[in-house]
Amino acid sequence: MNRSSLMQVLSGLGVAAFYAFSFWRLAQRNHGSKVIEFGGMAFALCFVLPGLLRIPNLPAWLIMCLGLLLLFLYFTTVFLFVQQTYREIRKRK
Repeated sequence: MNRSSLMQVLSGLGVAAFYAFSFWRLAQRNHGSKVIEFGGMAFALCFVLPGLLRIPNLPAWLIMCLGLLLLFLYFTTVFLFVQQTYREIRKRK
């Protein structure tokens, strides 16, 4: 295995570990609404991603990871919003 392949694998694992730690940390905090937290992260990533796409020679795996992160944040935000709405409706009955 050559050095560049090893560096790509290690950097991919580093990004995955960073995402996992970030999501775990956000999920454990009880301050504020999680819908707002995840939605805010997705909104910020919507502005960061186009800027990153303009950087020449950016690795394709990084763009793919950020795209998957954005998709995950969107789905998590929608799920949490539906969950919060359901709880509020059940509370009123």
